[in-house]
Amino acid sequence: MASLVVAGLSALIAALTFIYFLNRERIFEKRISRYLKEKEAVPRDAVEFVLRLAKDILDDMTLSGDNPQLLARRLRRSILSEEKEDESLVSSIQRLINYRYYGIADHLREICPELTEDDINMCSFICMSLPNHSLQFIFEYSNSASLYNHRSRIRRKLGITDSNVSLEEHLQGIVEKLRAQNSKREIFSLRKRKF
Repeated sequence: MASLVVAGLSALIAALTFIYFLNRERIFEKRISRYLKEKEAVPRDAVEFVLRLAKDILDDMTLSGDNPQLLARRLRRSILSEEKEDESLVSSIQRLINYRYYGIADHLREICPELTEDDINMCSFICMSLPNHSLQFIFEYSNSASLYNHRSRIRRKLGITDSNVSLEEHLQGIVEKLRAQNSKREIFSLRKRKF
């Protein structure tokens, strides 16, 4: 009789263990699925905005006719919309850059809280290899000295003291570290998922 009870308890423990691991795997799969959906939502939203913006730019070009000043004003309003900061081209591009470059904007906010949103945007655009004249237009600098002053302030905030290391090189180094960390996380999550 005792052996029958022990066998029954062993079977019950085995069944509960199986249910526990099965449930744990389902929870993990749900987390991965939610993570992937959230990760896909960022570029999808930003791409939708960029497509809407392209339509608006084409409309601006049509409506402004041969008046270059009117076109410039309309483009600036479309691109640098300040009415809804999170719906501007700058914020959409930052979300895409953050996604594409392994969370560079979020990482910079975390490691250097002194950086302003303009600083983060500047770093994001530098990662994207945007030329200086485009940066001057986006940040509304009337001359290149203002742009270089902004870049110098960012270097100082990030603690870049070596004059032989450019801001671009420093940011590229951060992106490489983030890429390596992301690869390790993906490998770990794949290993974990197999169990």
